[in-house]
Amino acid sequence: MINDTVVQTEKLKLFYLQNFSKKEIESLCFDIAQIIVDKYFLSNVIDNATYEKDIFKIIKKILILKLNTSFDMIMEFNALLSIYIFKKHFKLIFTYLSELIMVEIGYSNYEVMNFLKYYSLDIILVDKKKYIVPQIKEDNGPRWNVTSMQGILKTYVKTQEQLTDILRYLKDLDTQAHSYYINNINPFEHNVLVEKRFQNLEVRINSNTQRIDIVHDSLSILQDKDEILKANRELKLYQEQRAHLRELKAQLTKDKVKQYKILAYEDTLKKIKTIQREIRPKKKIIQQNKKSYLSIKNALICALISKKQAV
Repeated sequence: MINDTVVQTEKLKLFYLQNFSKKEIESLCFDIAQIIVDKYFLSNVIDNATYEKDIFKIIKKILILKLNTSFDMIMEFNALLSIYIFKKHFKLIFTYLSELIMVEIGYSNYEVMNFLKYYSLDIILVDKKKYIVPQIKEDNGPRWNVTSMQGILKTYVKTQEQLTDILRYLKDLDTQAHSYYINNINPFEHNVLVEKRFQNLEVRINSNTQRIDIVHDSLSILQDKDEILKANRELKLYQEQRAHLRELKAQLTKDKVKQYKILAYEDTLKKIKTIQREIRPKKKIIQQNKKSYLSIKNALICALISKKQAV
């Protein structure tokens, strides 16, 4: 029997390692937490007694359903795998659950706040028996209640969501700004390089023009047929060079970033600077409330995995 258990555990471990990356596990655990919040806190609010009694069963049931959808394995294997994953990532599931509940507190969700008032009680009477209720409190930390949590979370959650939206917008603006880049350099730098090439080309064009003028002048005074033939060949060569230089000049003119694109790029840069100025104060607010936020989260995790204890 012991050997069978060991073999089964090894099979589960191997299957787990072959099919779940860190990112996939995080996504799975978050999905489970989101389903719990949607179904048991937002749609049909679960009472505290049912939550304490059934939450572990609820999580395992959701896990099995998710596994059945993802893998073509027998129900018994998925049931065992759900237990394996639950035990291994127990803390992560409740971390996500706590974070999602904290968002609801930040937005003053009445049902969620009413559910959490239970943890502000000290001793309750159930069937004439006294029970100590779990507290929203971490070791060596303050005890939190709905009112004190809401004061922090209203500020933290809303600021964090605003910051997330701003950073997403900033990322889009950065992508937009880089769309104006040419060969990994911005339009200003590109036009500077084009201008340098243009100036160098102008020197070559002027030199070519002078050469053509000199040959033209020499043809008007040359008498020897061989010298005239040689001068004509030289003139043809310089004229071909002039045609090529003109083509290069036309191409450089095309290569230069047009003014309307420069203006659009500048406008994007201005937007980026404006957004960046908005980010600083919001990050400051997040930092100022970070310690309290983490204290609430850790305390809430402890409360959500705990059950009332008989006195």
